[in-house]
Amino acid sequence: MKSRIYTVLIAMGVTAMLLAGCGNAEQAGTTNKTESTSDETVETTVEAYVTPPYEADLASYESIISTIPADYYYAFADMDKDNDALLVASPEFCFDNLEGQKTSTEAWVYGFDKDGSIKEYGYVTSGGTAYPLSAKNGKLYYANHTILWKAYIDEAAGEMIVEETEDFEDYEDVIEVIFVPVGGDVADESIDPEASAQAVQDTLTYMGGLYVNHDPENDMELAIFRNEEGDVIFIIYELGNYEYGMYTTEDAKTDDGRDYEKIIVNDNKSYGYYFDEDLTTGILIGEDGKVREAIELDESVARDLVRTTIVGE
Repeated sequence: MKSRIYTVLIAMGVTAMLLAGCGNAEQAGTTNKTESTSDETVETTVEAYVTPPYEADLASYESIISTIPADYYYAFADMDKDNDALLVASPEFCFDNLEGQKTSTEAWVYGFDKDGSIKEYGYVTSGGTAYPLSAKNGKLYYANHTILWKAYIDEAAGEMIVEETEDFEDYEDVIEVIFVPVGGDVADESIDPEASAQAVQDTLTYMGGLYVNHDPENDMELAIFRNEEGDVIFIIYELGNYEYGMYTTEDAKTDDGRDYEKIIVNDNKSYGYYFDEDLTTGILIGEDGKVREAIELDESVARDLVRTTIVGE
């Protein structure tokens, strides 16, 4: 996972289906290249995030967008060789990233069939906010901590094709899909980073943590939480960098034979920790493999780490 951390919201399960309603359609999309409409050329100026789609997308999907409740969110994703797909997300699965933009972990997927009619192609869901819906090379990316899925629409076959892999190398440079509210500015008024942070805190149970005491050259903190689905969440801070996610762990030993739990972030990065029997001391192992003596991390400090990933410093 990249060291820059995005908002930490924990998906809580689908509890609402689409209802009848209407609202103003704003623009969202998933490309960061120059695009042309029949009237003008629109060039992206926001690094790493996507900008307005074709005006034709709004017109093409108006029959669907006009029925989405005003508090829902939508986006356009490049996952069809001929047409952008429409993604529709419930507000409970949308969250702010550090740039103040809305991303989502789940969405309904709409697209065109070979006859030019709009159809619902299915529902996609990731394993949590460490893996927001993203796009690259004409495919929609979503994942959990062990599996990466890549989805695209095959209009001729009339289905959404989903590829599955355990190789996350291709996930490193994906672009987050940015959603906008159907209700426009009215829905935006409810966005409060502090309230979002508290909503996240309410879904997390603190399991324990460690930190290196008063040592700026080895500054490191580890907080372990469990979400409502029972997933173990790690937040790791080391020398100004954060990592967050539901990572795979395995038993390991230090060079001098001490047992510890290895946290595998990706093929090239791992950390480690071990609690002594009294649970108030232990060790932390940094990305460089260095073993650091550590002491218990207070829950209030651990909760600050959660807040930082949502609101920022």
